[in-house]
Amino acid sequence: MNILLIKNLAAGAIMASVANTSPVAMLSSAVSDRSSAQVSAQNAPDAMDSWLQKLAHKESEGREHIKILDHNNQYSYGCLQFQMATFRSYIRKYDLLENTEDAELENMIYDCDFQKVLARKMIEDDYSNWRNWYTSVSVRNLGLPPRISAQLAEK
Repeated sequence: MNILLIKNLAAGAIMASVANTSPVAMLSSAVSDRSSAQVSAQNAPDAMDSWLQKLAHKESEGREHIKILDHNNQYSYGCLQFQMATFRSYIRKYDLLENTEDAELENMIYDCDFQKVLARKMIEDDYSNWRNWYTSVSVRNLGLPPRISAQLAEK
């Protein structure tokens, strides 16, 4: 046995006697907890995911099925309040939802997860696209989206 494992088992024995469990069970539990933490870190949302979540809250309080008549007399839809013209333009630009009929687009514009994917793509493609959500970013104090390393390398 290696020395570290023996020390951990010895320390575990003391803790185990207090907790009424075996030192091996406690050690394997600690290893399992560490593995779970590593897996969780890999699946954890990145900074852009967190920013998009906050944006959805500022735009619509996170509500997917919301339609609002905006200041420009156009409707804004879903959690990120896309207007249909903007939505169509960017899904065409990025070749998303090819061969989708207009009726299906009207359903997809309410899909919050899809809106977040599209918004991420827009900002990664051109950082200034955050301006589509100017009011939330600047007036409602959300702040600018995080810059990803690929964007920093280009600048």
